[in-house]
Amino acid sequence: MGVAVADVDKKTSVVKDNDLTSDSIRDKRLKVSLSDGNESVAKSLDIPSEALSLLTIYANSAKPIEKPGAFIMFPNTYKPKPSPVLDGTVKAAIILEKARFYYPDMIRISLASEISTRSAEIFVIDAKSKKILLRQHMVDEYLELNTRPDWPEEIRLVADLEFPSGRDIIKADINFSVPVANLTDSANPYIDGNDAVIPLVIKTKTEGLYRVKANLFSESGRPLVSVSQLQLVDKGMATIPLKIDNEVVSSVRQGEFAFNGTNKSEYSLRNIEVEKVCPHTGRVLGFGNTFHSLEMRINIPKQLINSSKDIWLPKRRGNESEFLSAKDNGI
Repeated sequence: MGVAVADVDKKTSVVKDNDLTSDSIRDKRLKVSLSDGNESVAKSLDIPSEALSLLTIYANSAKPIEKPGAFIMFPNTYKPKPSPVLDGTVKAAIILEKARFYYPDMIRISLASEISTRSAEIFVIDAKSKKILLRQHMVDEYLELNTRPDWPEEIRLVADLEFPSGRDIIKADINFSVPVANLTDSANPYIDGNDAVIPLVIKTKTEGLYRVKANLFSESGRPLVSVSQLQLVDKGMATIPLKIDNEVVSSVRQGEFAFNGTNKSEYSLRNIEVEKVCPHTGRVLGFGNTFHSLEMRINIPKQLINSSKDIWLPKRRGNESEFLSAKDNGI
């Protein structure tokens, strides 16, 4: 049974009927998704070609970022939420370095309060079952907690505070994941026909369907393009190419000129995320160790041309150690 699809991007071709089993879709998309000899992976996972074709059509994209929000600029930032304590007379909050943690990250906790505290005890709780996973007294200005691979995804941190005039509690919710994949490296960007291609290398724990997402930023730090690529990969090392087509590149260059009067073509790839996706439903099954930044100097030529020669000049800088830290947490 097919689903009507309208105005699919030009690289995918336009599907005007309800036949998702047609050769036009299967041939063009499965060649991408089943590259590197992964036909056996699709067979072992019992993935119908029609389902994989439809998922790929919608999952592979490169779109200009028209209205960048705080999440795009700072995707894994934890925003403290001051809570009233002691019958609302004062406020206190739990302070965290980020909102999502990945095993074996340590959770660094500090407290902010309008009045001094005599003591504090921190509880790590399963947000769904309410089971206490860990409890520890806070004796310094901050507390670092070791995470465990058997912890659930939704975690609640509770601080039991003792003030000079009484006791009260404050809470903070975080997300926790055991990485299903790690971002490990990148290859030289290059031009392929009308596509600008940025190959990223991931290491996966299991075979399956994986999606890599990232944002392309200008040299001045302005987010320009949101790009994602879905690919079926085997267990181990895999290269997933992020593609940005000519129309998007042209739009980016014009937007940069209108914004700051320059059309410099140096960019960086940031906020790189890896997800494992269910091939039957499209639901996210797990996360990789993500939100890395690949500070790479990317020179996009004024006109994209057919060339097998690498004409981009990669130059890592800034957060190289952060980007490569996934290697230290290898799987």
